[in-house]
Amino acid sequence: MKRNVLLRVMALVLAAMMLFSMIACADQTDTPSDTTVGGNNGDAGNAATTPAPETTSPYDENGYLKDTLSPDLNFDNYEFNILGWNTSLPDFYVEMDTGDTVVDTIFFRNLAVEERLGITISSNLINGDNSNQVPFVEHAMAAILAGGNCEYDMIGCYSMCGGTLATRNAITNLAELDHLNFDMPWWSDSLIEMSTINDKLFFVSGDAANSLIYNLYFLIYNHNLGTNLGLSDPRPLVLDGTWTIDKMMEMTAGTYVDAGATGPSVEDTFGYVNYGQVHMDCFIAASGIRMSAPNSEGIIQLTDDFKGEKTHTLITKLNSWIWETGDCWYNTSDGYKIITDNRSLFGAVAGSTITGLRDKDMSYGIVPYPKMYDDQDRYYTNLGFAYTNFCIPTTASDANMSAAVLEALGSESHRSSAPALFENCMKSRWAADNIDGQMYDIIKGNLYIDSTRIFSSSFTWSTSAVALFRNSLTGNDSNWTAKIKSASRNIDKVFEDISKSFS
Repeated sequence: MKRNVLLRVMALVLAAMMLFSMIACADQTDTPSDTTVGGNNGDAGNAATTPAPETTSPYDENGYLKDTLSPDLNFDNYEFNILGWNTSLPDFYVEMDTGDTVVDTIFFRNLAVEERLGITISSNLINGDNSNQVPFVEHAMAAILAGGNCEYDMIGCYSMCGGTLATRNAITNLAELDHLNFDMPWWSDSLIEMSTINDKLFFVSGDAANSLIYNLYFLIYNHNLGTNLGLSDPRPLVLDGTWTIDKMMEMTAGTYVDAGATGPSVEDTFGYVNYGQVHMDCFIAASGIRMSAPNSEGIIQLTDDFKGEKTHTLITKLNSWIWETGDCWYNTSDGYKIITDNRSLFGAVAGSTITGLRDKDMSYGIVPYPKMYDDQDRYYTNLGFAYTNFCIPTTASDANMSAAVLEALGSESHRSSAPALFENCMKSRWAADNIDGQMYDIIKGNLYIDSTRIFSSSFTWSTSAVALFRNSLTGNDSNWTAKIKSASRNIDKVFEDISKSFS
């Protein structure tokens, strides 16, 4: 990928202008609480005669936390090759400045990383979504096992492909590499925690992936309907830690309005609307119930909470609410229309679908899925499967160089593409406060990534833990104890084989 010097200079100028514009309107969560230095109560004379001591701030000039990469890193014009999958919104590469604010952040981000590290980024993008996992993995494996250095320095793949490559010992343990700092805000603590197996971390995602933000699952709250019903905004409940399933059920009670007196239909008004079975997964994530975890020997197993009374209680409560109160609507073909038509108090949405509300005549706020109980330590956010996991081939020419590039991409994205996506996708229409910014921080900062999802491709889907839970809600089946008991032995056996592949 060759560019002349003039293009680089012009692009950097445009990048600076665009970044300044985004910073002017985006909520910045990294800014220190007190940034005042020097002076004495604003006394310019004292400030001039008694200069403040020079300090090195961990924040950049715009209030974002800086990374810890050495400023001396330079890889001598190395052509850095990424194998990526064709995402709906670019994660890896944009050929030129397109004029699209969100898309162009990838172009400018890559350019900044190239200039900083002395590399040129090239991307080979192939089909690799859910239906193309097998050919993508085969292509990656062929490159990794070709002999000598792999032609790819990094792989960005559909989430479950990362799990498959890990079980084949084809990707590097990121925890052993230099330059990656997983304490930084462009990585998710919960994602790192749940993706680490036997002290090994083979794939990671974060701000470097637009697809991650597009696959965040959360709820919108319709302020118009809430006001008409005399309800209070639920976002303060989120902030004080009392946003629970019981509270959401209480708010939706009696909200159903039959437009034609003919029984529930797409023309009616509901308290909660769900238009896709994948949104059912959000409730197990939000409950804080880990579906699986390594035991004392490092073998992944289904947890007692998932197999036991806590999940049974959750399913029973949700089925009663969704299917028996009349206040909820689950329909994969018509549900989204009800949300966009302003007839749902709460609506199940994702980053990729909330943009459909931008031009609607409605005022809404965003909230995470509710906790199961208010003493739960945090809110958890589920991710759709179609996000990018980044990994480094075992035969990459320089794994530590690849780690430096990955850290730089995450850091640069944190101050460019992530704020742009927030403005475009998450920020509520007519928002008059910064509470949605706080909601976004909570939603993105507590991602739920469970081994049962990452390694779903290793299971027969219909008998996988994810499908069993999801189908219990979509099918109004509360016989959880017997269902999971009959399936758990086979699930744990598959997990045992996966775990041993990492030893």
